Amino acid sequence: MRKERQRAFETNSSSSHSIAISNCGCPTDTLRVENGECDIFPGEFGWEIAEYTDAVTKASYCLTYAKHRGEEHSPRELLMLEKVVKDHTGAKKVNFIERPDEYSPWGYIDHQSRYECTDAFSNEENLISFIFNPESVLRTDNDNH
Repeated sequence: MRKERQRAFETNSSSSHSIAISNCGCPTDTLRVENGECDIFPGEFGWEIAEYTDAVTKASYCLTYAKHRGEEHSPRELLMLEKVVKDHTGAKKVNFIERPDEYSPWGYIDHQSRYECTDAFSNEENLISFIFNPESVLRTDNDNH
């Protein structure tokens, strides 16, 4: 049964993030490795209108995504992220750095967009291509325009 509301103003306004994983070109971007260690920080991804192609931001998005996936998925995704970063950068250790924020120590991805990174974690090749290929893109936006 279908219900329709007439003469009622309604909005479902929220973020609209998307990722595009390129299999063209080479994964040439990298992350900073110092003394054999690579630090990845969580980020805040909400309603901003932006396009990211750099490895630092895309790795941050992946960490933030994985930390908020729950116990069923998070450990597998965090291990995959760590392995991919080690393999691509040559780092001996990958540090996932909590933020000193009591409200969101592992960052934030707006609730409407928090599952946009699923395809990146479908396999290691996709994750490498998403993070390290400058032709792969993370777009953040909202539906208010």
